[in-house]
Amino acid sequence: MTARYAAVALGAALLGACSQGAADNVLTTQGLGKVKVGMTLEAAETALGSKLEIGYPNDKSCGTGGRADKMDDNVWYMFENGNVARIDVGNEGAHVARIVTAEGVGAGSTEKAVLDVYRGRVKVQPHPYLENQGHYLVVDDPDHKHGIIFETDLEVVTSVRAGAYPALGYIEGCV
Repeated sequence: MTARYAAVALGAALLGACSQGAADNVLTTQGLGKVKVGMTLEAAETALGSKLEIGYPNDKSCGTGGRADKMDDNVWYMFENGNVARIDVGNEGAHVARIVTAEGVGAGSTEKAVLDVYRGRVKVQPHPYLENQGHYLVVDDPDHKHGIIFETDLEVVTSVRAGAYPALGYIEGCV
């Protein structure tokens, strides 16, 4: 192999590794990176390469939590009946990964950016706790079984959650 071909092969390998890392930070209605809605707890832990610490406030039917290693501590996973039901992403945390949708918006993006990117698909709803000081920007899949909800303070996205209904619509998580 000549030096030129070796350099091309190395560049392609590095690009593939970078693309995979970037793919791990893409939130869709179906999951986040390798963690998909519907996966069992064990499968999600295998996909993440980390144990998850899930708390169950009422019973084992619904629980939420994050990575035991505290990486991406701005990401929370909700499990219903043992399976990933939704994934929540905030814009705070000690180990914050920049997680965005395939369209490039996420926590920290402007409300205008979300409205522009999802024009014609986004439903604007009043935020249930912020009244006239925030919105839910709801983008559903065509089948209305999965979606993404962007919470805003009227200017900036403060958190995003994605997954399956009805869990996606739970305002206070598993309560």
